[in-house]
Amino acid sequence: MKGTNLVKTFIGFAVGPLGAAIINFLTIPIITWLISPEEFGKTSLFLIMQALATAFIFLGMDHAYVREYNNQLNKKELLFNCAIFPLIFSVLICVCLIMFSELFTSLIFTGQSESIIVLFAIWLPFITIERFLLLSIRMEEKGFLYSLFNILIKFMIMLFTLFFLLFWDRNYLVVITANVLGQIISDIVLMVYCRNKLELKFQYLKKKLLKKIIKFGLPFIPTAVIMWLLNSTDRMVLEKFSSYDELGVYFAALKVIGVLTIFQSIFSTFWLPIAYKWKKEKVDNREFDKISHYIGFIMSFVFIAILLLKEVFVIILSDKYSEVLYIIPFLLFYPIMYTLGEITGLGISFARKTYYNIWISIVLALLNLVLNLLLVPHFAAIGASIALGITYISYFWFRTLISRKLWYKFDLRYYFTLTSILIVVAVGNVTIKNYIFLFNSMALILLFIFNRKIVANIYMEVKMSILKKGI
Repeated sequence: MKGTNLVKTFIGFAVGPLGAAIINFLTIPIITWLISPEEFGKTSLFLIMQALATAFIFLGMDHAYVREYNNQLNKKELLFNCAIFPLIFSVLICVCLIMFSELFTSLIFTGQSESIIVLFAIWLPFITIERFLLLSIRMEEKGFLYSLFNILIKFMIMLFTLFFLLFWDRNYLVVITANVLGQIISDIVLMVYCRNKLELKFQYLKKKLLKKIIKFGLPFIPTAVIMWLLNSTDRMVLEKFSSYDELGVYFAALKVIGVLTIFQSIFSTFWLPIAYKWKKEKVDNREFDKISHYIGFIMSFVFIAILLLKEVFVIILSDKYSEVLYIIPFLLFYPIMYTLGEITGLGISFARKTYYNIWISIVLALLNLVLNLLLVPHFAAIGASIALGITYISYFWFRTLISRKLWYKFDLRYYFTLTSILIVVAVGNVTIKNYIFLFNSMALILLFIFNRKIVANIYMEVKMSILKKGI
Protein backbone atom coordinates (compact mmCIF):
# COMPACT_ATOMS: atom_id res chain seq x y z
CA MET A 1 0.00 0.00 0.00
CA LYS A 2 1.39 3.41 -1.00
CA GLY A 3 2.07 6.04 1.64
CA THR A 4 -0.82 8.30 0.58
CA ASN A 5 -3.26 5.37 0.61
CA LEU A 6 -1.98 4.32 4.03
CA VAL A 7 -2.58 7.80 5.43
CA LYS A 8 -6.01 7.97 3.77
CA THR A 9 -6.99 4.59 5.24
CA PHE A 10 -5.70 5.59 8.67
CA ILE A 11 -7.68 8.84 8.59
CA GLY A 12 -10.76 6.93 7.45
CA PHE A 13 -10.59 4.55 10.39
CA ALA A 14 -9.67 7.36 12.82
CA VAL A 15 -12.79 9.40 11.95
CA GLY A 16 -15.04 6.78 13.60
CA PRO A 17 -13.38 6.70 17.03
CA LEU A 18 -13.04 10.49 17.05
CA GLY A 19 -16.67 10.98 16.04
CA ALA A 20 -17.79 8.42 18.63
CA ALA A 21 -15.69 10.19 21.28
CA ILE A 22 -17.31 13.54 20.51
CA ILE A 23 -20.82 12.02 20.64
CA ASN A 24 -19.98 10.22 23.90
CA PHE A 25 -18.69 13.46 25.37
CA LEU A 26 -21.95 15.18 24.39
CA THR A 27 -24.06 12.31 25.75
CA ILE A 28 -22.45 12.27 29.22
CA PRO A 29 -23.68 15.73 30.34
CA ILE A 30 -27.13 15.07 28.84
CA ILE A 31 -27.53 12.02 31.08
CA THR A 32 -25.84 13.43 34.20
CA TRP A 33 -27.90 16.64 34.15
CA LEU A 34 -31.18 14.75 33.65
CA ILE A 35 -30.82 11.74 35.99
CA SER A 36 -29.42 11.19 39.47
CA PRO A 37 -26.12 9.39 40.17
CA GLU A 38 -28.14 6.49 41.64
CA GLU A 39 -30.07 5.93 38.38
CA PHE A 40 -26.88 6.35 36.34
CA GLY A 41 -25.17 3.78 38.54
CA LYS A 42 -27.87 1.22 37.74
CA THR A 43 -27.27 1.63 34.00
CA SER A 44 -23.60 0.72 34.46
CA LEU A 45 -24.51 -2.82 35.57
CA PHE A 46 -26.32 -3.36 32.27
CA LEU A 47 -23.24 -2.16 30.37
CA ILE A 48 -21.08 -4.57 32.39
CA MET A 49 -23.30 -7.44 31.22
CA GLN A 50 -23.05 -6.18 27.64
CA ALA A 51 -19.26 -6.23 27.94
CA LEU A 52 -19.34 -9.78 29.33
CA ALA A 53 -21.56 -10.91 26.46
CA THR A 54 -19.17 -9.52 23.85
CA ALA A 55 -16.30 -11.31 25.62
CA PHE A 56 -17.69 -14.76 24.81
CA ILE A 57 -20.76 -14.53 22.53
CA PHE A 58 -18.64 -14.38 19.34
CA LEU A 59 -16.79 -17.58 20.40
CA GLY A 60 -13.53 -16.03 19.18
CA MET A 61 -14.77 -16.37 15.59
CA ASP A 62 -14.38 -12.63 15.02
CA HIS A 63 -10.62 -13.02 15.55
CA ALA A 64 -10.62 -16.04 13.25
CA TYR A 65 -12.42 -14.03 10.54
CA VAL A 66 -9.71 -11.35 10.61
CA ARG A 67 -6.95 -14.00 10.66
CA GLU A 68 -8.30 -15.94 7.65
CA TYR A 69 -9.66 -13.05 5.59
CA ASN A 70 -6.63 -12.69 3.31
CA ASN A 71 -6.25 -16.47 2.98
CA GLN A 72 -9.77 -17.18 1.67
CA LEU A 73 -10.93 -16.28 -1.84
CA ASN A 74 -14.65 -16.69 -1.08
CA LYS A 75 -15.30 -13.94 1.47
CA LYS A 76 -19.03 -14.74 1.80
CA GLU A 77 -18.20 -18.35 2.61
CA LEU A 78 -15.71 -17.25 5.27
CA LEU A 79 -18.20 -14.80 6.78
CA PHE A 80 -20.89 -17.49 6.92
CA ASN A 81 -18.60 -20.07 8.59
CA CYS A 82 -17.37 -17.55 11.16
CA ALA A 83 -20.74 -15.95 11.96
CA ILE A 84 -23.21 -18.85 11.89
CA PHE A 85 -22.36 -20.49 15.24
CA PRO A 86 -22.06 -17.23 17.23
CA LEU A 87 -25.43 -16.20 15.74
CA ILE A 88 -27.10 -19.51 16.67
CA PHE A 89 -25.50 -19.28 20.14
CA SER A 90 -26.79 -15.72 20.64
CA VAL A 91 -30.33 -16.69 19.55
CA LEU A 92 -30.36 -19.67 21.96
CA ILE A 93 -29.22 -17.46 24.86
CA CYS A 94 -31.82 -14.86 23.83
CA VAL A 95 -34.64 -17.45 23.99
CA CYS A 96 -33.43 -18.84 27.35
CA LEU A 97 -33.17 -15.38 28.91
CA ILE A 98 -36.69 -14.41 27.81
CA MET A 99 -38.21 -17.75 28.91
CA PHE A 100 -36.62 -17.49 32.37
CA SER A 101 -36.46 -13.70 32.64
CA GLU A 102 -37.68 -13.62 36.25
CA LEU A 103 -34.97 -16.05 37.38
CA PHE A 104 -32.16 -14.26 35.53
CA THR A 105 -33.34 -10.86 36.76
CA SER A 106 -33.15 -12.05 40.38
CA LEU A 107 -29.68 -13.53 39.77
CA ILE A 108 -28.10 -10.68 37.78
CA PHE A 109 -30.15 -7.50 38.34
CA THR A 110 -31.51 -7.99 41.86
CA GLY A 111 -34.48 -5.75 42.63
CA GLN A 112 -34.70 -4.31 39.13
CA SER A 113 -37.25 -4.65 36.32
CA GLU A 114 -37.52 -7.86 34.27
CA SER A 115 -37.53 -5.61 31.20
CA ILE A 116 -33.74 -5.30 31.55
CA ILE A 117 -33.22 -9.01 30.86
CA VAL A 118 -35.64 -8.91 27.91
CA LEU A 119 -33.83 -5.89 26.42
CA PHE A 120 -30.47 -7.58 26.97
CA ALA A 121 -31.73 -10.79 25.31
CA ILE A 122 -33.07 -8.98 22.22
CA TRP A 123 -29.80 -7.04 21.91
CA LEU A 124 -27.62 -10.21 21.68
CA PRO A 125 -28.38 -11.41 18.10
CA PHE A 126 -28.15 -7.85 16.76
CA ILE A 127 -24.73 -7.18 18.30
CA THR A 128 -23.49 -10.49 16.85
CA ILE A 129 -24.58 -9.58 13.32
CA GLU A 130 -23.22 -6.04 13.79
CA ARG A 131 -19.81 -7.33 14.85
CA PHE A 132 -19.27 -9.49 11.77
CA LEU A 133 -20.70 -7.03 9.25
CA LEU A 134 -18.53 -4.21 10.59
CA LEU A 135 -15.52 -6.53 10.49
CA SER A 136 -16.22 -7.32 6.84
CA ILE A 137 -16.31 -3.59 6.03
CA ARG A 138 -13.14 -3.04 8.05
CA MET A 139 -11.28 -5.86 6.26
CA GLU A 140 -12.31 -4.40 2.90
CA GLU A 141 -10.41 -1.30 4.09
CA LYS A 142 -13.47 0.93 3.68
CA GLY A 143 -12.37 3.19 6.50
CA PHE A 144 -14.85 6.03 6.08
CA LEU A 145 -17.81 3.65 5.68
CA TYR A 146 -16.69 1.76 8.79
CA SER A 147 -16.45 5.04 10.68
CA LEU A 148 -19.82 6.20 9.36
CA PHE A 149 -21.64 3.19 10.82
CA ASN A 150 -19.81 3.50 14.15
CA ILE A 151 -20.83 7.16 14.35
CA LEU A 152 -24.41 6.29 13.33
CA ILE A 153 -24.71 3.80 16.22
CA LYS A 154 -23.48 6.33 18.79
CA PHE A 155 -25.61 9.11 17.31
CA MET A 156 -28.81 7.02 17.38
CA ILE A 157 -28.16 6.04 21.00
CA MET A 158 -27.64 9.70 21.93
CA LEU A 159 -30.77 10.75 20.02
CA PHE A 160 -33.02 8.17 21.70
CA THR A 161 -31.47 8.88 25.11
CA LEU A 162 -32.19 12.61 24.83
CA PHE A 163 -35.71 12.08 23.44
CA PHE A 164 -36.72 9.49 26.07
CA LEU A 165 -35.28 11.46 29.00
CA LEU A 166 -37.06 14.64 27.92
CA PHE A 167 -40.42 13.17 26.91
CA TRP A 168 -40.79 9.80 28.69
CA ASP A 169 -39.14 9.41 32.09
CA ARG A 170 -35.85 10.01 33.88
CA ASN A 171 -34.59 6.69 35.21
CA TYR A 172 -32.10 3.93 34.45
CA LEU A 173 -34.60 1.85 32.44
CA VAL A 174 -35.15 4.71 29.99
CA VAL A 175 -31.38 5.05 29.40
CA ILE A 176 -31.02 1.28 28.87
CA THR A 177 -34.01 1.18 26.49
CA ALA A 178 -32.57 4.07 24.48
CA ASN A 179 -29.19 2.32 24.36
CA VAL A 180 -30.66 -0.94 23.02
CA LEU A 181 -33.20 0.64 20.65
CA GLY A 182 -30.64 3.05 19.17
CA GLN A 183 -28.24 0.18 18.52
CA ILE A 184 -30.91 -2.11 17.01
CA ILE A 185 -32.18 0.54 14.57
CA SER A 186 -28.58 1.31 13.51
CA ASP A 187 -27.95 -2.42 13.04
CA ILE A 188 -31.04 -2.75 10.84
CA VAL A 189 -29.66 0.04 8.62
CA LEU A 190 -26.31 -1.80 8.55
CA MET A 191 -28.00 -5.10 7.60
CA VAL A 192 -29.98 -3.44 4.79
CA TYR A 193 -26.79 -1.89 3.43
CA CYS A 194 -24.87 -5.19 3.69
CA ARG A 195 -27.78 -7.41 2.60
CA ASN A 196 -25.69 -8.97 -0.19
CA LYS A 197 -23.35 -10.39 2.49
CA LEU A 198 -26.20 -12.02 4.44
CA GLU A 199 -26.61 -15.21 2.44
CA LEU A 200 -27.83 -18.16 4.53
CA LYS A 201 -26.51 -20.93 2.28
CA PHE A 202 -25.64 -24.00 4.30
CA GLN A 203 -23.60 -25.34 1.38
CA TYR A 204 -21.10 -22.66 2.44
CA LEU A 205 -20.33 -24.77 5.54
CA LYS A 206 -16.87 -26.28 5.13
CA LYS A 207 -15.72 -28.80 7.70
CA LYS A 208 -12.00 -28.12 7.15
CA LEU A 209 -12.45 -24.35 7.38
CA LEU A 210 -14.67 -24.65 10.46
CA LYS A 211 -12.09 -26.79 12.22
CA LYS A 212 -9.38 -24.24 11.47
CA ILE A 213 -11.33 -21.19 12.66
CA ILE A 214 -12.65 -22.91 15.79
CA LYS A 215 -9.13 -24.02 16.73
CA PHE A 216 -7.88 -20.46 16.27
CA GLY A 217 -10.84 -18.62 17.78
CA LEU A 218 -11.87 -20.47 20.94
CA PRO A 219 -8.61 -19.76 22.88
CA PHE A 220 -9.48 -16.04 22.73
CA ILE A 221 -12.49 -16.54 25.03
CA PRO A 222 -10.59 -17.04 28.34
CA THR A 223 -8.40 -14.00 27.63
CA ALA A 224 -11.45 -11.88 26.78
CA VAL A 225 -13.24 -12.95 29.98
CA ILE A 226 -10.12 -12.17 32.05
CA MET A 227 -9.95 -8.70 30.49
CA TRP A 228 -13.65 -8.25 31.24
CA LEU A 229 -12.97 -9.10 34.88
CA LEU A 230 -10.08 -6.65 34.93
CA ASN A 231 -12.24 -3.83 33.55
CA SER A 232 -15.48 -4.60 35.46
CA THR A 233 -14.40 -5.67 38.96
CA ASP A 234 -14.40 -2.09 40.28
CA ARG A 235 -18.07 -1.49 39.40
CA MET A 236 -19.21 -4.91 40.63
CA VAL A 237 -17.47 -4.42 43.99
CA LEU A 238 -18.88 -0.89 44.25
CA GLU A 239 -22.38 -2.23 43.64
CA LYS A 240 -21.86 -4.86 46.37
CA PHE A 241 -20.12 -2.80 49.07
CA SER A 242 -21.21 0.77 48.36
CA SER A 243 -24.26 2.53 46.91
CA TYR A 244 -25.71 3.12 43.45
CA ASP A 245 -25.00 6.81 44.11
CA GLU A 246 -21.26 6.15 44.41
CA LEU A 247 -21.40 3.79 41.43
CA GLY A 248 -23.10 6.46 39.32
CA VAL A 249 -20.47 9.11 40.13
CA TYR A 250 -17.67 6.61 39.48
CA PHE A 251 -19.25 5.55 36.18
CA ALA A 252 -19.54 9.20 35.09
CA ALA A 253 -15.82 9.70 35.82
CA LEU A 254 -15.02 6.55 33.81
CA LYS A 255 -17.06 7.89 30.90
CA VAL A 256 -15.08 11.15 30.93
CA ILE A 257 -11.74 9.32 31.00
CA GLY A 258 -13.07 6.98 28.30
CA VAL A 259 -12.73 9.83 25.79
CA LEU A 260 -8.94 9.64 26.30
CA THR A 261 -8.93 5.90 25.51
CA ILE A 262 -10.06 6.78 21.97
CA PHE A 263 -6.78 8.63 21.40
CA GLN A 264 -4.95 5.69 22.98
CA SER A 265 -6.66 3.40 20.45
CA ILE A 266 -5.77 5.67 17.51
CA PHE A 267 -2.14 5.83 18.66
CA SER A 268 -1.96 2.01 18.88
CA THR A 269 -3.44 1.67 15.38
CA PHE A 270 -0.84 4.09 14.02
CA TRP A 271 2.19 3.06 16.09
CA LEU A 272 2.22 -0.76 15.94
CA PRO A 273 2.71 -1.08 12.14
CA ILE A 274 5.57 1.44 12.34
CA ALA A 275 7.16 -0.43 15.27
CA TYR A 276 7.10 -3.76 13.38
CA LYS A 277 8.52 -2.05 10.30
CA TRP A 278 11.35 -0.54 12.36
CA LYS A 279 12.09 -3.95 13.84
CA LYS A 280 12.23 -5.54 10.39
CA GLU A 281 14.48 -2.77 9.08
CA LYS A 282 16.71 -3.06 12.19
CA VAL A 283 16.28 0.58 13.14
CA ASP A 284 18.52 1.65 16.04
CA ASN A 285 16.90 0.90 19.42
CA ARG A 286 17.57 4.49 20.45
CA GLU A 287 14.72 5.50 18.13
CA PHE A 288 12.34 3.39 20.23
CA ASP A 289 13.73 5.09 23.36
CA LYS A 290 13.14 8.50 21.81
CA ILE A 291 9.52 7.74 20.90
CA SER A 292 8.75 6.29 24.35
CA HIS A 293 10.25 9.37 26.06
CA TYR A 294 8.31 11.72 23.78
CA ILE A 295 5.04 9.88 24.43
CA GLY A 296 5.87 9.69 28.15
CA PHE A 297 6.22 13.47 28.31
CA ILE A 298 3.12 14.17 26.17
CA MET A 299 0.89 11.79 28.15
CA SER A 300 2.20 13.15 31.47
CA PHE A 301 1.49 16.68 30.27
CA VAL A 302 -2.08 15.61 29.40
CA PHE A 303 -2.37 13.96 32.85
CA ILE A 304 -1.48 17.13 34.76
CA ALA A 305 -3.29 19.48 32.34
CA ILE A 306 -6.55 17.59 32.89
CA LEU A 307 -6.09 17.89 36.66
CA LEU A 308 -5.46 21.62 36.28
CA LEU A 309 -8.82 21.94 34.52
CA LYS A 310 -10.73 19.30 36.47
CA GLU A 311 -13.20 21.84 37.90
CA VAL A 312 -14.63 22.05 34.37
CA PHE A 313 -15.88 18.46 34.70
CA VAL A 314 -18.20 19.45 37.55
CA ILE A 315 -19.71 22.16 35.33
CA ILE A 316 -20.15 19.62 32.51
CA LEU A 317 -21.56 16.82 34.68
CA SER A 318 -23.57 18.93 37.20
CA ASP A 319 -23.05 19.47 40.94
CA LYS A 320 -24.53 16.05 41.78
CA TYR A 321 -21.33 14.53 40.39
CA SER A 322 -18.83 16.83 42.16
CA GLU A 323 -16.98 13.86 43.69
CA VAL A 324 -15.48 13.13 40.24
CA LEU A 325 -12.81 15.70 41.21
CA TYR A 326 -11.29 13.11 43.56
CA ILE A 327 -11.98 10.05 41.39
CA ILE A 328 -10.43 11.22 38.11
CA PRO A 329 -6.76 11.54 39.28
CA PHE A 330 -6.11 7.80 39.66
CA LEU A 331 -8.41 6.85 36.76
CA LEU A 332 -6.08 8.81 34.47
CA PHE A 333 -3.43 6.13 34.97
CA TYR A 334 -5.53 3.76 32.84
CA PRO A 335 -5.10 5.45 29.42
CA ILE A 336 -1.70 6.99 30.28
CA MET A 337 0.10 3.84 31.46
CA TYR A 338 -1.60 1.63 28.88
CA THR A 339 -0.40 3.87 26.03
CA LEU A 340 3.16 4.03 27.37
CA GLY A 341 3.13 0.25 27.86
CA GLU A 342 2.33 -0.17 24.15
CA ILE A 343 5.85 1.13 23.43
CA THR A 344 7.96 -0.28 26.25
CA GLY A 345 6.19 -3.67 26.03
CA LEU A 346 7.02 -4.29 22.37
CA GLY A 347 9.70 -6.83 23.28
CA ILE A 348 6.99 -9.37 24.16
CA SER A 349 5.51 -9.22 20.64
CA PHE A 350 8.90 -9.02 18.94
CA ALA A 351 9.97 -12.22 20.74
CA ARG A 352 6.62 -13.88 19.78
CA LYS A 353 6.03 -14.76 23.43
CA THR A 354 2.54 -13.32 23.69
CA TYR A 355 1.54 -15.94 26.28
CA TYR A 356 3.12 -13.51 28.77
CA ASN A 357 0.15 -11.20 28.09
CA ILE A 358 -2.27 -13.86 29.36
CA TRP A 359 -0.32 -14.30 32.60
CA ILE A 360 -0.06 -10.53 33.05
CA SER A 361 -3.84 -10.22 32.58
CA ILE A 362 -4.53 -12.96 35.16
CA VAL A 363 -2.20 -11.39 37.75
CA LEU A 364 -3.68 -7.93 37.17
CA ALA A 365 -7.28 -9.20 37.37
CA LEU A 366 -6.50 -10.80 40.75
CA LEU A 367 -4.62 -7.70 41.95
CA ASN A 368 -7.52 -5.47 40.92
CA LEU A 369 -10.02 -7.70 42.74
CA VAL A 370 -7.97 -7.74 45.97
CA LEU A 371 -7.39 -3.97 45.89
CA ASN A 372 -11.09 -3.28 45.30
CA LEU A 373 -12.12 -5.58 48.14
CA LEU A 374 -9.67 -3.79 50.46
CA LEU A 375 -10.33 -0.19 49.40
CA VAL A 376 -13.97 0.08 48.29
CA PRO A 377 -15.58 -0.77 51.68
CA HIS A 378 -13.60 2.11 53.26
CA PHE A 379 -13.23 4.69 50.48
CA ALA A 380 -16.07 3.81 48.05
CA ALA A 381 -15.61 5.26 44.54
CA ILE A 382 -12.27 6.90 45.39
CA GLY A 383 -11.02 3.49 46.58
CA ALA A 384 -12.12 1.90 43.28
CA SER A 385 -10.24 4.57 41.32
CA ILE A 386 -7.07 4.02 43.38
CA ALA A 387 -7.36 0.26 42.76
CA LEU A 388 -7.65 0.81 38.99
CA GLY A 389 -4.76 3.27 38.99
CA ILE A 390 -2.43 0.90 40.87
CA THR A 391 -3.50 -1.95 38.56
CA TYR A 392 -2.51 -0.07 35.41
CA ILE A 393 0.73 1.20 36.92
CA SER A 394 1.48 -2.49 37.60
CA TYR A 395 0.41 -3.33 34.04
CA PHE A 396 2.98 -0.90 32.68
CA TRP A 397 5.79 -2.20 34.87
CA PHE A 398 5.02 -5.89 34.26
CA ARG A 399 5.06 -5.38 30.48
CA THR A 400 8.10 -3.11 30.61
CA LEU A 401 10.27 -5.43 32.73
CA ILE A 402 9.36 -8.58 30.77
CA SER A 403 9.88 -6.75 27.47
CA ARG A 404 13.27 -5.47 28.64
CA LYS A 405 14.33 -9.02 29.47
CA LEU A 406 13.26 -10.33 26.03
CA TRP A 407 14.40 -7.33 23.95
CA TYR A 408 17.24 -5.01 25.02
CA LYS A 409 18.29 -3.42 28.33
CA PHE A 410 16.82 0.04 27.96
CA ASP A 411 17.27 2.51 30.82
CA LEU A 412 14.46 2.40 33.40
CA ARG A 413 15.34 5.55 35.34
CA TYR A 414 13.24 7.84 33.14
CA TYR A 415 10.11 5.71 33.61
CA PHE A 416 10.68 5.33 37.34
CA THR A 417 10.97 9.11 37.84
CA LEU A 418 7.99 9.84 35.58
CA THR A 419 5.78 7.29 37.36
CA SER A 420 6.83 8.71 40.75
CA ILE A 421 5.91 12.27 39.70
CA LEU A 422 2.48 11.18 38.47
CA ILE A 423 1.76 9.15 41.63
CA VAL A 424 2.64 12.15 43.84
CA VAL A 425 0.41 14.40 41.70
CA ALA A 426 -2.50 11.91 41.86
CA VAL A 427 -2.19 11.50 45.65
CA GLY A 428 -2.06 15.29 46.05
CA ASN A 429 -5.23 15.73 44.01
CA VAL A 430 -7.09 13.19 46.15
CA THR A 431 -5.93 14.52 49.53
CA ILE A 432 -5.35 18.27 49.12
CA LYS A 433 -8.46 20.48 49.21
CA ASN A 434 -6.97 23.99 49.18
CA TYR A 435 -4.41 25.49 46.77
CA ILE A 436 -4.79 22.49 44.44
CA PHE A 437 -4.45 24.69 41.32
CA LEU A 438 -1.10 25.98 42.67
CA PHE A 439 -0.02 22.40 43.46
CA ASN A 440 -0.83 21.23 39.91
CA SER A 441 0.85 24.28 38.36
CA MET A 442 4.06 23.51 40.28
CA ALA A 443 3.80 19.86 39.20
CA LEU A 444 3.55 20.97 35.56
CA ILE A 445 6.63 23.18 35.93
CA LEU A 446 8.51 20.26 37.52
CA LEU A 447 7.48 18.03 34.61
CA PHE A 448 8.89 20.52 32.09
CA ILE A 449 12.14 20.84 34.06
CA PHE A 450 12.53 17.05 34.22
CA ASN A 451 11.79 16.75 30.48
CA ARG A 452 13.65 19.88 29.35
CA LYS A 453 15.87 17.99 26.86
CA ILE A 454 12.87 16.17 25.41
CA VAL A 455 10.93 19.45 25.09
CA ALA A 456 13.93 21.02 23.31
CA ASN A 457 14.20 18.05 20.94
CA ILE A 458 10.48 18.11 20.14
CA TYR A 459 10.69 21.85 19.46
CA MET A 460 13.70 21.41 17.13
CA GLU A 461 12.08 18.53 15.22
CA VAL A 462 8.84 20.44 14.73
CA LYS A 463 10.82 23.51 13.62
CA MET A 464 12.89 21.48 11.13
CA SER A 465 9.76 19.83 9.77
CA ILE A 466 8.12 23.23 9.20
CA LEU A 467 11.26 24.58 7.48
CA LYS A 468 11.46 21.53 5.17
CA LYS A 469 7.86 22.04 4.08
CA GLY A 470 8.56 25.72 3.52
CA ILE A 471 5.74 26.88 5.78
